[in-house]
Amino acid sequence: MRHRAAQISFSTIIIIGVIIGLALTVEAVSFIKNRDADFCRRALYYLVKGRPAAEKMIDWNQLKAVGLDTGKEYSGLPNDNERKMFRKVFINSFAAGFLKVKGEFKKFVHWRVIDRKSDFIIVAADYKKTGDTLLFALPKKGKKKIQSIQWKEKE
Repeated sequence: MRHRAAQISFSTIIIIGVIIGLALTVEAVSFIKNRDADFCRRALYYLVKGRPAAEKMIDWNQLKAVGLDTGKEYSGLPNDNERKMFRKVFINSFAAGFLKVKGEFKKFVHWRVIDRKSDFIIVAADYKKTGDTLLFALPKKGKKKIQSIQWKEKE
């Protein structure tokens, strides 16, 4: 009888181990998704506050911002000094525009990854004031830098 009790305990331990393993896997996937959303949240925060830290979080050569091919304009600049000035003006203009429309960073809610299937990771955040959604595109491979910031209007 003792032998059977040891068998049941061993089986129970294996089942518990499998359940814990599955739970940790789900948690790890959730953490990775949240890491991408947190990256975009932090980048947007730096942009709306006009902080230079936003510079390193953006792929300036590829950037598409609210319907404009900002990366094309940036790539066409003749030298590093002009590109540096462009980045500074972009960040300051972004912050000034956000203030002008009385934007509120804390009204961006429900940060989430909505797509990982293409070459990009798409992160979304809903803007409570309007019901619109802000979308960010990050490359799936290589350095994590924002390549696109676009509005999706409420349907």
